[in-house]
Amino acid sequence: MRMPPNRICVAVWAAVTTLLLFTGLLSCSRPCPASSSGEGYLFIAFVACLDMRRCVSLDWKYGYNVAPAIRWSSLVFGCVLVFRHGAEAAVAGTTCSANGNECAAIANSFCDVTNTVCKCVDIATEDAATSTCPLTACPNGDSDCSDANSECSTTSSTCTCTSAYYLDGADDANLCVGKPVGETCTASGSECTTITNGFCDTSGAASVCACGTVYSLANCIGADCSTNGDSDCTGVDPNSVCVGSAACGCKATYGIHAAGTSGLCQPGVGATCTASGSECQYLTGGYCDTTATPVCACADIMMVQNTIFCEAKSCAADSTCTTADANSECVKGLCACKSTYELDGTSKSCVATGGSNAITASIAVMLMSLLVSVLQH
Repeated sequence: MRMPPNRICVAVWAAVTTLLLFTGLLSCSRPCPASSSGEGYLFIAFVACLDMRRCVSLDWKYGYNVAPAIRWSSLVFGCVLVFRHGAEAAVAGTTCSANGNECAAIANSFCDVTNTVCKCVDIATEDAATSTCPLTACPNGDSDCSDANSECSTTSSTCTCTSAYYLDGADDANLCVGKPVGETCTASGSECTTITNGFCDTSGAASVCACGTVYSLANCIGADCSTNGDSDCTGVDPNSVCVGSAACGCKATYGIHAAGTSGLCQPGVGATCTASGSECQYLTGGYCDTTATPVCACADIMMVQNTIFCEAKSCAADSTCTTADANSECVKGLCACKSTYELDGTSKSCVATGGSNAITASIAVMLMSLLVSVLQH
């Protein structure tokens, strides 16, 4: 892997060559060579350029044609160009291998195993001058961020992964990927929404994504209950059962809500609720529907997913959303409440808040909808 440019050495090199130029001591006899791995180094370049008499063509490798008797200023410039060419490789010029670690030093990059070169991730744009992958600027907001699981940061005005996703730097990992168990989370966030049967555990010194109580095995798979059946499960979580006489799981209409902070099975769509209660509090986009027998249900801009969860309806235009709720809009292909409205868990409609909670609620709805393709699969 080629080394990133050493800017201190470049500055020293420029100062020394300028001094030598004006004292009439410097001329170039050959191009500044590279190390065995193709990296240009200051002292090798410095010694190689110390020749009082002649200059030769540099076009053999770098395309610079420096004829004999050319002016010293051009020679110095040519040597600096050669030095920088060897020391400052483009991101795509850095070779890598499967399961290697060659791209780790370049933030926001990954190894394209097929082509064996490092590349910038989808939400980053290569800066050829610095051989880095800075996150892409998004002056137009989320529309500038092409990754479906990305958004425009309101603090940096650059694209970033949404809270439930991150860049893991793995081979061929061009896109944001779902956060795994053990990643940090916040009680009011949705960082764990890509983990089936996961939630944000806030009981420890640090809040981390964890598996639900009855899904404590690897990959949040239900605990074994083949010996005693339901009793193996209910002793851990009263709202769980033995599914298929094999593994514990939440009972019908209950589930582990990834946007919540409880590891216990909580009411989902169809679960009994009360108008004055908080039974549906962990059901993102849900509320207690009291039009008939009170049960948890999805708000108008949401639809049922995997029988017990709610997800935002897909849309191509605002009209798809406003037909269901006049105070909603289409954002990145998903229905969400407008900026000063929210789903507060008490109504099927977006309600005015006049505060920052509305924005938080809209974001929560969008993040939960990202769960569509990953949850319960």
